Amino acid sequence: MTTPLSDATSAWTTLSRLRWLAAAAQLFVLGLVILADLRLPYAEIFGVAVVTASSNLLLARLVSVSRRVQVAVVLDIVLLTVLLGLAGGPHNPFTALYLVHTALSAALLGPRWTWGVALLSTFGYAALFPLHYPVHALMQHHDPTAHLRGMWVAFAITSVAIAFFVARLAAVARDQREALVAAAARADRLASLTTLAAGAAHELGSPLTTIAIAAKELENGARRAGRESDAEDAKLIGEETARCREILQEIAGRAGTGVGEAPERVDGEWLAAELRRALGEALWARVDVAPGREFWAILPPRTFGRAVVTLVRNALEASPEDQRVSVLLRRDDAAVEVEVVDRGVGLSAALAARVGEPFFTTRAPGQGLGLGVFLARAFVEQTGGEMSFQSTPGRGTRVVLRWPAVTSG
Repeated sequence: MTTPLSDATSAWTTLSRLRWLAAAAQLFVLGLVILADLRLPYAEIFGVAVVTASSNLLLARLVSVSRRVQVAVVLDIVLLTVLLGLAGGPHNPFTALYLVHTALSAALLGPRWTWGVALLSTFGYAALFPLHYPVHALMQHHDPTAHLRGMWVAFAITSVAIAFFVARLAAVARDQREALVAAAARADRLASLTTLAAGAAHELGSPLTTIAIAAKELENGARRAGRESDAEDAKLIGEETARCREILQEIAGRAGTGVGEAPERVDGEWLAAELRRALGEALWARVDVAPGREFWAILPPRTFGRAVVTLVRNALEASPEDQRVSVLLRRDDAAVEVEVVDRGVGLSAALAARVGEPFFTTRAPGQGLGLGVFLARAFVEQTGGEMSFQSTPGRGTRVVLRWPAVTSG
C-alpha cells in the first residue's frame, strides 16, 4: 500500500517547518554560547545549522515527496549527534531531543521505521560517550543548577515539538476522515446513478426502438404518398429517437466509470489526439495542450480521456469565444497531473463548493444534467487520485487531476 500523496505532502510540509525552526534555534543558542564564552567549536556548530537549513532545500529538490520524511529523520539524528558531540556529548541536557525523532517516526513511518529510528538514536546517544568535545561548564558536577535548568529547557522544547507535530497530524487525520466520508457518499451516489442509468437504458430501450420503427414506416409511407413535409417530420422523429438512445447508452457507460476497462499507458500525444477527436476541429482550435515530454500514466484510457474531455468542454463553454483553454500535463517522481485552465467568468465560492455534486449545473435548463464533473471526480478517486477545483469570479477556473506516480505508472 502506498502513502497517499496528500499525507506525504502534509507530513513533509510540517516537518520542514520544524527543521527551519531547528536551524534558527541552533543559531540563536550559538549566539548565547558565544556571549557566555563557553569556548565551544563555534565554526563547526555553525556548520551544523547551515547543513540543517540547506538540506531542507536539497531534500525538496532531490528526493521524492514519498521519501523526504524518512531521509530527513535519519539526517536529523546524525546532525543532532554531531551537534551534541560538539557541545558536551552525554552531559548536554538536550539529548532529550532524540525522543522527538522517535515520536515523529511512530506517528508517520510505521513500526519498522520507528524501531529503526529508535535504534539509530540509541547508537547515536551511545557514541557521545567516547566521542564528544568536553565542556565542563555544562557538566552536572561543575554546575548542577545550570544543568538542571538546561534539562528543563530541553524538556520544554521536546514537549512543544512533539505536541506541535502530533496536533498537526491529528488535524490532517481529521480532514482525511471527513474526505473519506465525503468520498463514501459520492460512491453511494455513483452506485445509485449506475443502477438508475442501467435500468433506464433497459426499460426505455424497447419503447424507443418501437418509436424508431414507427417513425421509419411513417417516413416511407409519406414519401410514397408524396408528402415530403410529413416525411421530413417523421425522419426528424427517428433521428431524435436515435439520439435519445445514444444519450442513455452514454450515461450508462459513463456511470460505470471504466469498470472492466483494463489500464493502459497513455501519454500527451494520445490525450491530445483524443481531445481533437472528441471536440471536433472548431472547438479544438481553441485548446492549447502543453504535453511535457515525461508525461505518461497507466490508467483506463477511454474513461480517462472522457473525464478530461468533459472538463475541457466545460471550460470552453464557460469561456468567451475569443479566449483559449489550456491543458497542462506534468509528471515527476511524486505525481502525475492534468491541469485544465480557462479564463472565463469563474464561479462564486458558494457555487464552486458545489461543483462535482450529481445533477448540479450552472448551465441553462435543457443544456446538461450536471453529471460530467461528478463522474470525472468519481473516476479520479476510484483510480487513486485527487481532483481539486479553484475558481475566481471574473478570472476563470482551474481544475487539477492528480495521481501519485506510483499508482499511475
